[in-house]
Amino acid sequence: MRALFICLLLTFSFSLVYSQGDFVLEKRTGKYIYQEDYNQYDRKLIVDFARNQTTGKWLIQKAGKWGLFSSKLGMLIRPEYDTIVILAGNSYGILQDRKWALYETNGELGDYIFDNLVSNSNEGLYVRMNGEWGYYKNSAFTPNYIFMSPDESPTAIDLDNSDDLSSERTILNVIIKYLKYPAIARENGIAGKVWARVFITARGDLDHVEIQTSVHESLDNEVLRFINEHLYMWNPGKVSGQDVPSSHLIPFSFRLE
Repeated sequence: MRALFICLLLTFSFSLVYSQGDFVLEKRTGKYIYQEDYNQYDRKLIVDFARNQTTGKWLIQKAGKWGLFSSKLGMLIRPEYDTIVILAGNSYGILQDRKWALYETNGELGDYIFDNLVSNSNEGLYVRMNGEWGYYKNSAFTPNYIFMSPDESPTAIDLDNSDDLSSERTILNVIIKYLKYPAIARENGIAGKVWARVFITARGDLDHVEIQTSVHESLDNEVLRFINEHLYMWNPGKVSGQDVPSSHLIPFSFRLE
């Protein structure tokens, strides 16, 4: 009898393989079972798959649909969605019927519905709504947002050189060939560094230029002329592999010899 009891105990022990956290995997059925009763209505949570995301939070799948479960708060997102992706700041993107919504950090679904959701950048979330790409942060959508610090900065194209050079080298090559020292500035001993910010569209076209640090009107005008005539084609900046509107800051040094 004792041997039979030990045999049954070992059989039961090996029928469950504990995963990290609160779910266990039952070998016999291949189902994940939550170890404790998580509310008075659903005394057992049984799902097809469970993956620990952060402490106490689990992505779960049931009947091909995804949800989000919290050990402390219970079911945050019922398993009713086609896809759930993890975003920065403990927020989640939810896909249903080819439309995206956000599960916000405050525990509520966001008000906006997106056509596409790329991912987080270091500035925020890049999304498409009503056919228009923009920037989403703090529950607000800004269309045609210009990324000042995209994941990948825009790179200049030297129309005279097909070699694959860095953007800095390309810009330097073009400066050496085409930037001119205005005669009026040279004659009056005017020198210094002009900083210009170029704004590049998602197609790689030069949209406009702004002088950020000015030295003299003649030098500023030469920088504007040079950029518009020789730095008007770019490889666009990228956020999560998606071409986005972006900007790039360029220094122009004018030195008297």
